[in-house]
Amino acid sequence: MQVEGHKNDPLSAGRWADFLQKSSLSLAFLLLASAGICWIAANWAQASVFQKLAGAQTLLVALVLMTWRLVYVSGANKGQKFSLSANMAGLAAVTTGGLLALVGQIYQTGADPWELFLLWAVLLIPWLVVMRTVFLAVLFAVLLNVAAALYLGIYEARLWLGLSSWVGASLLVALMNAALLVLWEYGIAWLDDRWRVGPRMLGTGALAWLIAATLAALDSQMGAFAIAVPGLLATGLMYWVYTSKRSDLAMVCLAALAAFCLVMISLISWLDSEEALLLVIVALIVLAGLAL
Repeated sequence: MQVEGHKNDPLSAGRWADFLQKSSLSLAFLLLASAGICWIAANWAQASVFQKLAGAQTLLVALVLMTWRLVYVSGANKGQKFSLSANMAGLAAVTTGGLLALVGQIYQTGADPWELFLLWAVLLIPWLVVMRTVFLAVLFAVLLNVAAALYLGIYEARLWLGLSSWVGASLLVALMNAALLVLWEYGIAWLDDRWRVGPRMLGTGALAWLIAATLAALDSQMGAFAIAVPGLLATGLMYWVYTSKRSDLAMVCLAALAAFCLVMISLISWLDSEEALLLVIVALIVLAGLAL
C-alpha cells in the first residue's frame, strides 16, 4: 500500500519555500529593529549630541529613500505585504520611534511619556496610508494602547458610578480596542490581512483590558461582578459575531477564554470558606466543559 502523504500537506514545497523566505526576511528586519533600539538606548557615552542625532537621522533618511526607490522606481515590491519594501518601511517606522526617544533623552523637557508614543503613532499615519502593511497597522494600534494606558494612568479616569481610576482606564482602553477592531474588520481587504493578524491581536487586547478592569474592581466599592457583567456581554457579542457573521475559530476561542476568566474572578471574589472554594472549582470545571 502506498501512502501519498504529500497530497495531504497544507502547503506545497514551493509555497513552503516562499513562506520560509518571507518569514526569514521579516525575522531579520525584526532583529535589526531590536538592535537599533538597543543601540539608541545604550546612550553612546563616547558620542557627541550631534553625532547621535545625525547618525539616527541619516539612518532614517536612508531607509525612507531605499523604500521609496523599491516602491516607486522599480515597482517590483509594491503591494506585497512581506516584501523587502514592506520590511524596510517597518524598520523605518521603528527607527522613527527610536529617534523620538533619542531627542527626549538628549533634551529632557519633563514631557510625559504618553506624548512620545502618541506622536510616534501620528507620524505613522502617512506611511500606513501609502504602504498599507499589516505590521504598520499593528504597530500603530500598539502605540495607541501604550499612549492611552500611560495617559490614563497619569490623569486618573474617574468615570461614572464612582469607578476607580484603573477600572475606568481599563474600560476606556478596551472600548478603544473594540473600535479599532471594528475599523480593521471593515478595512481588512484594504490592508490585505489574509491571516487576520490584526483582528485577533485587537480582540485579544480588548478582552485583556476587560479582564484587567475586573481584577482592578476587586478593591472597588462596586466589586468585580458589576464590571464582569458588561465584559460577559462583550464576549457574548464577540462569540455571536464570529460564529454567525465572520467565521473565525480563534476569535471564538478568545471570547470563551475571556468569559471563563471573568466568571472565575467574579466567583473567587465571593469566596468566604473552603466549601465555597470547592463549589467554585466544580462550577469552573462544568463551565470549561461547556466551552469545549
